[in-house]
Amino acid sequence: MTRPHARELLDITRETLRDAVAPHVEGPLRYQVLMAANALAIALRELDAHASVEREHDLRGLYGDSVAADESLDELERRLALDIRRGEFDGALEHGVRALLRARVESALAVSNPKRLTG
Repeated sequence: MTRPHARELLDITRETLRDAVAPHVEGPLRYQVLMAANALAIALRELDAHASVEREHDLRGLYGDSVAADESLDELERRLALDIRRGEFDGALEHGVRALLRARVESALAVSNPKRLTG
């Protein structure tokens, strides 16, 4: 995937507003710059939360009842990588894993390079 990612672009913008622009403006404009930086921070947290919930939901759906309730997203992603390497999804479950991975790649491409989806 190409860099910087959308999250990184938003974070760079937030830091620039907060650290490079705000110190050089005064009064109402300074307040507006800081409010914009704060709004970006809120949006970043929402993006992180939404992406994590969606990825965890997909992986829990893939593994079904074999997932412990307290198994984290990081643990599920490590488990998926290990299971793919072991060949655990060769056969009947292969289609589901391919669909999940394809959806993740297409989602990333829709943001980073949408022309690749149509070409």
